[in-house]
Amino acid sequence: MLNAYFSPVLAQDHNKSDYHYHLRFNALDKPTTGWICGGNLQRDKFQLPTGARWLENGSTEKAQADEICFRYQLPAKLPEKDDYFGPAKSDRVRVSSIEELIPCANSKSPIQADIFVETPAAFDVSLPGKKLANNHFLLLPRPCDWSSAIIWGDIDNTSLIENDSGNSLRVTMPKRISAEQRAKLLHWLNAGIDSLKMTHGKLPVEDIQILVFPVGPNDEIVPWGQVTRGGGDAVHLYVDETRSLETLNSDWVLVHELSHLLHPYMVGADGWLSEGIASYYQNVLRARSGLLDKEMAWEKLDAGFRRGEKQFKPGVRLFENTRQMMRDRQYMRVYWSGAAIAMLGDVQLRQATNGEQSLDTLLREISDCCLPTTLRKWRAEDLIQRFDQISGTSIFANLYDSYVMHPSFPALEQAYDSLGLTRQTKGLSFSRTGRDLREAIMQGMN
Repeated sequence: MLNAYFSPVLAQDHNKSDYHYHLRFNALDKPTTGWICGGNLQRDKFQLPTGARWLENGSTEKAQADEICFRYQLPAKLPEKDDYFGPAKSDRVRVSSIEELIPCANSKSPIQADIFVETPAAFDVSLPGKKLANNHFLLLPRPCDWSSAIIWGDIDNTSLIENDSGNSLRVTMPKRISAEQRAKLLHWLNAGIDSLKMTHGKLPVEDIQILVFPVGPNDEIVPWGQVTRGGGDAVHLYVDETRSLETLNSDWVLVHELSHLLHPYMVGADGWLSEGIASYYQNVLRARSGLLDKEMAWEKLDAGFRRGEKQFKPGVRLFENTRQMMRDRQYMRVYWSGAAIAMLGDVQLRQATNGEQSLDTLLREISDCCLPTTLRKWRAEDLIQRFDQISGTSIFANLYDSYVMHPSFPALEQAYDSLGLTRQTKGLSFSRTGRDLREAIMQGMN
């Protein structure tokens, strides 16, 4: 794939954009016309999406007076993202990737780009990034080949905005679900968002696109979720919309996926850290927000660690398991080793600093300095090093050396003693010793 980038431009700086894209969707099953406009453009500097073709040059009413525009046509049947579950799709809704719709610049230098999408009157559209106006979006500076989703058709868009911080959350779901189901899902999403803010009092990134794909009735409450970063930060959730609000709130997937937004986008080979942080916080944050009993949160963490220990094979290092995770189906080993490292780092940092620092405070600093992710994916070593730089310790580097680079499952005994946790045949017992530390972790901010 091309190593090309989009770079942000504020709404008031629109005239300074390097490129402006205009897409015209005539109908769901008709060819789509697009334009790319800007100053001093050269058509051979762009690669068309698969199946597209250049047309005779022609301007668009969205172009500036002094801009050059190149026009192109996409194929009648646009490539669609594999949405994993057929019931999530609809004849009146289409989902594709941004790179399947716009020409990608053959450049390693950041460019400034925004997109205006024209749809038939009855249809709406949602893209990641910042919404500048109706159907007008700003892409973050990220490679073209990072996964993304543009959804258009018979959809409902709801904006949830934090007025005190300027954070924007845009929720999109098909209109085919009932108004009652839509309201219920929004309540569920708000509960998860409130849980995420229990990390350090705010959302970690400014703009989030949330796509909800109804798949009910289904055996699982939320059978699948993922976070994508192409063009902006987005969360995709496949959910059984027929479930009650109480049942939805009992599930962990939403908070797990939202927790991925707490840190920069990481390379897949280091998924032990990104999935570990999310697996730790899926229980901690739900306890803090009242979605989960605090002792039950510890029980769920311990149950996860036990699943990870069961999959651990002596002689195989965690980074090796991570690279072979999908082939060998070592998900429990990878996810819960990472979660154990996250918990150990949190406990040790709280003890070393008398509660002044924690994994929460490190992630707040990461949010302030390093989010949203731009231009590159992070390695685990990068984030570990930044954690220790912020804290002035070597806690996370030591954990990395002990449990990632050596074939050992994280040792939990000392942390459990500090937390007042004792393993029984099934579950945990809780002692008064360590209660303050347990409460500090599960209570979070005052």
